[in-house]
Amino acid sequence: MPTTGHWLRTDELALFLGISERMVRKLLAQGMPSLTIGRARRFDPDRCLAWLESRSEAA
Repeated sequence: MPTTGHWLRTDELALFLGISERMVRKLLAQGMPSLTIGRARRFDPDRCLAWLESRSEAA
């Protein structure tokens, strides 16, 4: 699993995962991990990948 070492914005996570920003927001509503700092939402790509993998294993 790649490690970026920093938190990503929504648009950066979408690019990293190869999905749309709209899909990132849908996944966020379903519980994808994130951090909110003030008004800014940030994502740890490693945690997001682990979360996505755990969902695919449960399906």
